[in-house]
Amino acid sequence: MSEAAYDLQFTGERVVPGHVEPPLWAEHMARYAFAANFVAGRRVLDFACGAGYGSAFLRSAGARTVVGNDVAFEALRYAQTRYRRERPYLVVSDCLSSSFRSGSFDIIVSFEAIEHVSSYRKFLREARRILADDGLLVLSTPNKRTYTDEADRAENPFHTHEFYLDEFESELAEHFECVELFGQATIEGQLFFAGGKREAQTESSAELRGKRNEGLESTDFFIAVCANRAGARQLAAASELLYLGGTTELNRLRNDLARLQKEFDDKGRVDLEDRLVRLQQEFDERTRWALQLNTEVVEKEAQLAEQQVRLDSSNREVFRLQALAHELEDRVARLEAQLAGQVSSAKQAI
Repeated sequence: MSEAAYDLQFTGERVVPGHVEPPLWAEHMARYAFAANFVAGRRVLDFACGAGYGSAFLRSAGARTVVGNDVAFEALRYAQTRYRRERPYLVVSDCLSSSFRSGSFDIIVSFEAIEHVSSYRKFLREARRILADDGLLVLSTPNKRTYTDEADRAENPFHTHEFYLDEFESELAEHFECVELFGQATIEGQLFFAGGKREAQTESSAELRGKRNEGLESTDFFIAVCANRAGARQLAAASELLYLGGTTELNRLRNDLARLQKEFDDKGRVDLEDRLVRLQQEFDERTRWALQLNTEVVEKEAQLAEQQVRLDSSNREVFRLQALAHELEDRVARLEAQLAGQVSSAKQAI
């Protein structure tokens, strides 16, 4: 089937290529560009992969294998159709209780998913279970302080739990011995800047903690790279990154064009809706006329049927009278014959 048959609409729950504004697209793709530092030659799981664009990107970035899982079948069907060339494996499964064997993956990436699930602790336990002992978990989530508390926007209906920095760091430390936090912020590109490493049971002083997290409190999104001690050496690959995709002057012109196109489409939609209303009114009027005409036809047909019944009754009466006339004519003929015979006999007798 064609790709169009499997198109997805953007509802706000997941990003769909071609259905979101360029800045939002750049924001999401930047995370995968950040994760690409870790995936070369590795077994990668895109945990809650959505429309699959990130799975395809990581496969193109040199991952040995990429598995994308998501609970939404329609999203994976779209991804399977759109990204056949990159050949990611796509699996329908719940992130809280997947069918993957323990230790199956070297790298797990999970972007903007943990805030959607019903239990973030189950989510982290499941990620830890299926991650190899020396593997890395790279995940992101919005900063509740800047994303919701300070932003002039309604609460996201698809989010079940958003994190403040301290809470996010503490929850990760419950499951992973080594955690390095980054912030993602939009400047003229997507900037990922380090907040410093945290190892469980160490660096507990408030002074070191505050220094380590300086700047992260005001970032747009948190990016965490997590490992246990066996994989701690891989954290060296987690470096600061400036992602420039989708932030050029050309992109700003595209944004203006998209805005103008939307205004044009909105006006066209209003005109189309007005035309549709007029056509519907004409259709309703013609329908009423047709129904009225049909009622008249039915009445005429009923009258015709009644007249036909009367005609049939009249025809039967005519046939009866004709038969009676023939019978009377026969009787007259017989009587005339009898009379003629009697006259002839009387003449002979004289």
